[in-house]
Amino acid sequence: MARPPADSSAFAERFSRADAREIRREILHRGFFSFEKVEMEIPRFDGGRDRFPREALRVGEVIILLPYDPVSDRVLLIEQFRTAPWVLEDPHPWLWEPVAGLVDPGETPLQAALREAQEEAGLKLLAEDLDPLPPCYPSPGALVERMHGFIARADLSAAGGLHGLPEEHENIRAFTLSFAEAMEAVESGRLRTVTGILLLSTLARRRERLRALWR
Repeated sequence: MARPPADSSAFAERFSRADAREIRREILHRGFFSFEKVEMEIPRFDGGRDRFPREALRVGEVIILLPYDPVSDRVLLIEQFRTAPWVLEDPHPWLWEPVAGLVDPGETPLQAALREAQEEAGLKLLAEDLDPLPPCYPSPGALVERMHGFIARADLSAAGGLHGLPEEHENIRAFTLSFAEAMEAVESGRLRTVTGILLLSTLARRRERLRALWR
């Protein structure tokens, strides 16, 4: 029996920004990131309105980038120490992840992606080498952060080595592995960053198209 057509209204967003009201906002701490508190009033799905305070860490606009060599079918990842797993007492606080960084004032996400590829992996890419993902929010309940993802065509035949800006205390090891090895790293849990999982999952969906386009 054929299914009835889906009710598109069931997937429509019920509310928009115009339905919410910010009562007050304050900065609780300002450092490399700022910690902010807002008091909100929003409509409830079951009727009425709700008023509550929330805290969030402001990160800002960020980029993540996965270099991919369509000829050798290899990707480049980086490894570096991360504070959050250390605080969580993870026995392995050096994580595998894609190239990533903040979008500086006056930069576009595309410009930031090209700059970070050079700083963290020693790769000189062109704008036409980048295949973008739609922007997304990695942890919207806690982080004021919007993430712009890219898969980048790159010649990885001589890629790797140590990179990063010493003045920003970056100590980064770049390395390559085959697409199959990277996907196995996701399945085994060796690659544990959501940024890496997101970009490799996207590459898995786009891989045949990108190889046909880029080779």
